[in-house]
Amino acid sequence: NSAIQEDMISLHGNLYKFHHDRIQEAAYSMIPEKEKEAMHYRIGTNVLKKTDSKNINEKIFYIVDQLNRGIKLISGTDEEIMLAKLNLQAAQKSKKSTAYASASSYLKIAMGLLPEYCWRSHYELAYSVHKEAMECEYLNLNFSEAEKIFDVVVKNAKSNIDKANVH
Repeated sequence: NSAIQEDMISLHGNLYKFHHDRIQEAAYSMIPEKEKEAMHYRIGTNVLKKTDSKNINEKIFYIVDQLNRGIKLISGTDEEIMLAKLNLQAAQKSKKSTAYASASSYLKIAMGLLPEYCWRSHYELAYSVHKEAMECEYLNLNFSEAEKIFDVVVKNAKSNIDKANVH
């Protein structure tokens, strides 16, 4: 109540809103790091649950950014695969907007989430993530990184068609 009386925040329905970014930043800086991670994880998870699958692309950046900020709380292969897929989707949306650096960041996170046996257990996802990462690194003029990813894809590709597609 005192924050409302001091005109720092206001109540809109059941949401509190800060009047100034500086106040919000100061309040956020006071939250311990571990609590921030948990908060971002909960926010990302809740928004993901409440978002209809056909509308997910509209909120993909918000959801993925929240979950990535709480990535240490991701547990189990299923959750890692789910977040890898969401990062791939965010990367593809970034790439369409020619935001190749952002796309590369999402793809690096996605690659880090894939289990080491991903080429056997989740081939399509592993192939898509690596192929997109290779293309984005190339588009960012990071040719040596693109070549490293290319080598991984060629080594793990199941078919000559998949190998040809990355050439």
